[in-house]
Amino acid sequence: MDIDIVKANPIISEKDDILGAEFKAITLNSTGQQICTLVHYQAKAKPQPEAIAILYVHGYTDYFYQAELAGFFSELGCDFYAVDLHGYGRSIRPFQADHNRNQFSNYYHDLDACLNTMATKGVKRCIILGHSTGGLIVSRYISSQYTSGSQPVEVIGLILNSPFLSLPMPLSEEKWRLPLYKVISKTLSHISLPAKTATLYAQTLHKSLAGEWHYRLDWKPSQGSPLSFNWVKNIIQEQARCLQTQCDIPTLLCRSSKSTYQSQNLTEIRQGDGVLDVENMEAKAKLIFTELDIAVIDKGFHDIYLSPLEVRLTYLDKIKHWLTSNFINFEK
Repeated sequence: MDIDIVKANPIISEKDDILGAEFKAITLNSTGQQICTLVHYQAKAKPQPEAIAILYVHGYTDYFYQAELAGFFSELGCDFYAVDLHGYGRSIRPFQADHNRNQFSNYYHDLDACLNTMATKGVKRCIILGHSTGGLIVSRYISSQYTSGSQPVEVIGLILNSPFLSLPMPLSEEKWRLPLYKVISKTLSHISLPAKTATLYAQTLHKSLAGEWHYRLDWKPSQGSPLSFNWVKNIIQEQARCLQTQCDIPTLLCRSSKSTYQSQNLTEIRQGDGVLDVENMEAKAKLIFTELDIAVIDKGFHDIYLSPLEVRLTYLDKIKHWLTSNFINFEK
C-alpha cells in the first residue's frame, strides 16, 4: 500500500475503548503494514476550537491506562489523546515485530498517523507528553523528523516524565561504562535474556503486588520484557543521536528528586526513580533542550504519575503551572 495514501487516511476503525465509553480507540494504519492505536478521551464539555491537545506517549513495555490523567487535562480545557505504539498494548498484532526488534524510525510513522488523525478531529496545536522511552522517542521525533511547517498539527511544547535520555548510570561513570555497554550490546545483539521475576519497581505499582494500580499484566508484565541486547544497542544509538541535535520547543522535564534503581528493597525504591539516574537524565536534557524548565518531584516514582497520591498531585500541579506560564490562561 502507498504510504502517502495511508498518511492521508490512516483510520481503520473507531470503537469504544476498554477504559469505557468516555474513551474511543481509533485503530490506525501507520505505514500500510504497521498498526497503532490512538485513544481519544470524549470529554463531556467539548474543547474550544482553539484548544490545545495533549498527546500522551507511553514508555517501554507499557500502554495507556491512566484514565484520570485524561480527566485532569480535560478539566484544564485540553483535548486529550494517547497512543499505544505498534507492538504495545492495544496495538499488539501477531504480524508485527516485537518492540525489542523495532527501529525508532518506525515509531515516527505512528506519531505522524496520530497527528494526521488528530487534525481531522479539529486539532491545530498539540503538546506531547512522553514517559521514559516514550520521552526519548518524542525527543528524537521532534528534533530529527518533525517540522511544524509540514505537519497538520503544530507541536508547541513537550512534557517529559522521566525521559530515557541516558542509561541508568551515574554521570561520573558514563565515560568508561558507556563504551563497554556499546561493545557488549553490539556483540550480543542477537541475544535476549529471559525476564522471570517481578522487578522491585513493578512491585510498587500493580494492585496484586504492593501498588495501587490496576492494569493488564499481559500488556505490562511485572517481570518486564526479555532484555534484548539489540534493543540496548538501539537505545544507545538513539540517545547519542538525540545529543547531536537541539530542540527549541518549550519543554518541561519532570523528574524525581533522587534515584533508587540500585536499591534492594521496596521501602528504599519507593523513595525515588527506581529505573533511571535522574541527575544524568537532567544533564542530558540541558544539552538537548534550549527552552527547558525542570520540575523536581520529591519521592516521585519513575513514572511520576504512578506515585502515591500526594506526590502525584504535586506533579500535576507542576504541569498546570507550566502550562499557565507558557500557553493557557486558566482564569478566563
